[in-house]
Amino acid sequence: VRKEADRILAIDGGGGWKDKIRLLAIPSPLLVLGYCLFWKGCILDGRAGLHYALQRCYAELLLSLELLDRRLSGRPDEKGPNREC
Repeated sequence: VRKEADRILAIDGGGGWKDKIRLLAIPSPLLVLGYCLFWKGCILDGRAGLHYALQRCYAELLLSLELLDRRLSGRPDEKGPNREC
């Protein structure tokens, strides 16, 4: 999650529309869920498609929490207090 957050923060507006949406930390998990279910057609795959879409939503939620944590703590870099890795 930290590496993906570093990659998204390093783009500085040069990424595609998907990365720009991912920078919007609050609505991005729900947007990813809708994208997976309807745009990618996972809703047609039944339980397996729903399971995949929920996994993607959860991963996006973790990324959003990391981005919000960095914004609220005022440290956009990877290494901060209590960060060993």
